[in-house]
Amino acid sequence: MEVNQTLPVERQPEMGTYPGDPVSLSGELHSSCQDLETLIKGCPNMEQFELITPNFHSVFHRALGMCVREQNFYACESSRQLRESQLVWISYWKNLRYLQLTGIPEIRLGTYLISICKHCQQLETLHLAQLGLTGHCTYLASLCTALTYCKSLKDFRIEQPNMVLNENFFWSLGKCPKLERVCVASKGSTFNPFHLDQLLHFAPKLMVLMLFSGMSEDHCKRIQSDLTKKYKPQRPALWISLFPLQHIDLRDALNSMPIKHYEELMLLRSRVSVKPVGW
Repeated sequence: MEVNQTLPVERQPEMGTYPGDPVSLSGELHSSCQDLETLIKGCPNMEQFELITPNFHSVFHRALGMCVREQNFYACESSRQLRESQLVWISYWKNLRYLQLTGIPEIRLGTYLISICKHCQQLETLHLAQLGLTGHCTYLASLCTALTYCKSLKDFRIEQPNMVLNENFFWSLGKCPKLERVCVASKGSTFNPFHLDQLLHFAPKLMVLMLFSGMSEDHCKRIQSDLTKKYKPQRPALWISLFPLQHIDLRDALNSMPIKHYEELMLLRSRVSVKPVGW
């Protein structure tokens, strides 16, 4: 039997219980659920959390020619077994400031995002990459709803093929009053330049906008130039980068961006599991 995924997003699950019938859970899945619950109960003041499944490769890693061995994430295999209904437990971390969810296959509707963003009001950084199906972004509606609750969000990064970058998506981003940096990487996607204009208009603190999509280079250059001319006089630090994700010169475009945004926003990697300075 499959785990019941109809948990209401308006309330959090009770500790010690599962959204589905425990009897129906396989041993491996039951262990995964217990691992996450144990972590939440044992570390109630968590501020930074990453859930990265094994062997995920960002499209930027390939474009930059990075060593595959260095960019493999050898995370716990049980992370593959987690369902959306279990991820709702992340919303217990009221002090959470940074969250990365990468390469989790069992994602469909994404309703857990609503619960997390609604209850984790201190969340400043949200990085999402390759959640669920690759052919279609099935959780976009829930993501748009979740973003409207992100009153502290400063950095948002998403890497997901074939997203529908529509008006609702950019409008939802514009509802984040403290938003400063956005990076979107979506192979095969297109966008309306008017929606980007609206995002910059309604997000006055937005200083970095990176959008890598399926649009042609000519279109990207023209839109980038128009937006830069319009908004840079009022925002001297503004950096806009629009570029085709599968272009032969993508590497040069990535290497031309400011190093701070390159390392902190564009490059997908762990911010928690890193070597301390001097090691």
